[in-house]
Amino acid sequence: MSEAKVGVAFVGAGTVAEMHGRGVSINPQAKLIGVYDPQTARAKGIAKKFGGRVFRSLDEILSDKQVQAVHVLTPPEHHVPTAVASLKAGKHVLLEKPITRTIPEIRRLQAAARKANRVCCRRTTTSICLLSKGPSA
Repeated sequence: MSEAKVGVAFVGAGTVAEMHGRGVSINPQAKLIGVYDPQTARAKGIAKKFGGRVFRSLDEILSDKQVQAVHVLTPPEHHVPTAVASLKAGKHVLLEKPITRTIPEIRRLQAAARKANRVCCRRTTTSICLLSKGPSA
């Protein structure tokens, strides 16, 4: 039985987006829908290399019904607000390392994931989710 692919969008198109692009492109269960970066040329480069389109804003990603998961690839100071907004919009979230700089911010992410009933996890070499929607997280 074939399942639909998970639609993924990247917020941030720096160096680490290349690695995420390769990962999504070889995953038969995922499809890159698009990329947003304030430096549009960087977003265009990632979209051209791995597919998808260039989004003009985070809000545009969050309103796109094809996007089910957001990879937050921004500088760390933007991780929490971007992830929380994505969770509130009903998207699953994968955060690049480091997730945050404080434990209260981790608690904020956990609470937002639980409230949205969505998964929020960090990227690791084995892609293990540390933050989850479950009450035992």
